Amino acid sequence: MKSIPLLALLFFVTAFNIGCKSEKIDPQLSSLMEEVMAIHDEVMPKTGTINKKRKALKKKLTPMIEDTTQIRNQLLNTILELETAEESMMEWMSEYKSKPSKLEEGVNPMDYYKEEKVKITEVKRKMLQSIENAKALLDE
Repeated sequence: MKSIPLLALLFFVTAFNIGCKSEKIDPQLSSLMEEVMAIHDEVMPKTGTINKKRKALKKKLTPMIEDTTQIRNQLLNTILELETAEESMMEWMSEYKSKPSKLEEGVNPMDYYKEEKVKITEVKRKMLQSIENAKALLDE
């Protein structure tokens, strides 16, 4: 009678181990996926910088609310640029598939992650450029 619970336990442990094994990924694909996430990890913390710069620009803009000068328009455009850059990161993260098994059937994983690398590189460019533009305006 004791062998039945032991057998059941062995079955559940085996099933759990099979279910928890990570999928085998081609080393090239794994390397590409790591590159994509490294780019993300490099610029994701910059969202805090984007928020600080946006607040500082808005603070600088507040007394100019009635003003129609070029600097006011630059402030407004740079605030919009910061918001757009941050939104592009959030959008990329919401659409990104972190595991090949989550891709739609028929999608080539190498092609998908190459495309994602291009996308996150563009997000990085937007974020860094918007931060630089904000910094330049705040230093004026």
